[in-house]
Amino acid sequence: MVDILVAPSFLSTEGFEAVTAGTIVPDFTRFDAYVDELGVLYETGEQRRLGATVPLQPPRTDTGLTPFEQRPEFGFPFAQGDFSGGADQKYFHRDAADKTRFFRSEGFNISDSAKITHLNQTLEDGAFSDPHSLVTYNALPFMADGNNVQRGNGSFPNSWTSEDPHAGEGATAVLDLAPGGDFLYAALGVNGIHRRTTGGAWSHYVTGTATTKVAWLKDRLFAVDTRSIYEITAAGALPTAIETLADGWAFEEIWEAGPFVMATAVNTNLALSRIHTYGLNTAGTAIIKKTSTPLPKGDIAYSGIGYLGRVFIGGGRQTTTGGLDAILYEGIPSAEGDLALALIADSRSASEDLSVRCFESIPKAVLFGWSRNDYTRTGLGVFHLARNAFAHHLSQSLAASDRVTSVLLYKNTVMFTVKSQGVFFERTAVPVTQAYLITSLGDWSSTSFKTWDLFEMRHDALGLSQSVELQYSIADHDREEWQSAIISSTLGATGAEARVLELVSPQLSVKVISNASATLGPTFRSFSVRSVPSPSNTEWRLVRRIRVFDKDQRDSRAEPISQDPRETLNQLRETAHKWVVLTEPSATWIALVEDVAEYEPASPPVYETYGSQEREAYIVELRMVGRRS
Repeated sequence: MVDILVAPSFLSTEGFEAVTAGTIVPDFTRFDAYVDELGVLYETGEQRRLGATVPLQPPRTDTGLTPFEQRPEFGFPFAQGDFSGGADQKYFHRDAADKTRFFRSEGFNISDSAKITHLNQTLEDGAFSDPHSLVTYNALPFMADGNNVQRGNGSFPNSWTSEDPHAGEGATAVLDLAPGGDFLYAALGVNGIHRRTTGGAWSHYVTGTATTKVAWLKDRLFAVDTRSIYEITAAGALPTAIETLADGWAFEEIWEAGPFVMATAVNTNLALSRIHTYGLNTAGTAIIKKTSTPLPKGDIAYSGIGYLGRVFIGGGRQTTTGGLDAILYEGIPSAEGDLALALIADSRSASEDLSVRCFESIPKAVLFGWSRNDYTRTGLGVFHLARNAFAHHLSQSLAASDRVTSVLLYKNTVMFTVKSQGVFFERTAVPVTQAYLITSLGDWSSTSFKTWDLFEMRHDALGLSQSVELQYSIADHDREEWQSAIISSTLGATGAEARVLELVSPQLSVKVISNASATLGPTFRSFSVRSVPSPSNTEWRLVRRIRVFDKDQRDSRAEPISQDPRETLNQLRETAHKWVVLTEPSATWIALVEDVAEYEPASPPVYETYGSQEREAYIVELRMVGRRS
């Protein structure tokens, strides 16, 4: 059974009557259907008449050949022994699901295909007001901090020494650092570019009006002066710009990728962003602009890195509450530098700016800032190139959510800076005290009920003060409703098993919790949960396309409705991977939303409505599996 909690529709209260809590009285003269209490209009009249329902589950024949047909005494295992595929997979048994992937982890290292172990702890390496731009120069770590440059002594933790890079000019914020050749270059805004020698002397190098970025790429010095990008070949005034952006646009970052130099360009007022690509002209005598690649509207590109023939773009997705969700894109440049971008991962920020501002390459993988508000973490993410596997990586703590501003691999140790806090370093050979991993939901691609009873896990022999626990949940991942199934804590134990009585649900996920000793964490190998099919109702595959405009009508005779398209879109997004009640004139469905796919139609919208199209417009496709109520 699914409990239905009904709140007033923000669209209008006129379509409802005063009824008992948990019940709605739909008004199909105004709406085609209701998703829970949200009244919606379908994309076309044809779909309004026909719908798109297809039988999902055939009659059970009890031959023992498929999960739906297996005899209760046989059962069907939900098991996993390889977690190297990475995070962000919602369902384990869906078509095209990867049996090596999972939902989310914290504190676990997924780099080995046969086991998961603890990551290392991190420790603060110094508190600073504005730390960013970590670089290695002259075999020492340097970083920008407010109006100064901080120099570490190369130990962990470092002893930091403050340097004044202004060479007698008025103090301004140090916006960026770049080592190149024998020098360390600093972008100083209105003071242009200054540089440091290996002996420690800072001097004025290039005059600029608002120099924000410097980078040493292809054995050349490049600089950004807000809207313009330059190749710096000599001291003095800025040379002729390679490119100058239109008003309202600004460059955010520059980096190299294969034969190209790339830069992120942003127009925050229009919520637009592009990746600009530069390369040598045909004569090989000058750097020129080659092409540019846009990001979807609302996705803002801030940083990038090229590594092993691939390009990774980090940025933020604008939220309705003024925040920026972290986003990560991947692309492979064409011969001309165009990028075919694919979204790898995104996160939640609420009203905070947790956009991805930094990258670093490590063997066979890239690191990047990856903080999350919903799980209150500040730290890094990792993407393993050979396996296309994304996961959370090192974390400052589990009690904060701030943006990581730079990351550096120094002496095979990862360092990173956190906005308004300080610099942190990886404590090698000191594991995090607790790590956890949440599996994808196991459900056999079916909403029918199953009985889950036998839990098993395997791990390497436990040492002193080590333990591993399996917990389970039949709720959505985000609800965090966990119950303990097994705890293994006996010295030398290599696994455990237990039976859980009367656990019947359509779906189940497992949480692995691993507790380390002071010097070593347990090595986890696999889990298995036996389940038995208990089908009760015929299921149906449901696909519904919903149109979302600011003003609309069901038809020319219907009462007009007004809505905020972005808010409605967000409400529909929130149904992803959740149970809903879909109420239509012909049937009421209890449905599990597998996917919410939206796209913006052409502007102005090509869909015929009886309202106006003054604001944003969307067509949203809900893909569901359900049964009749």
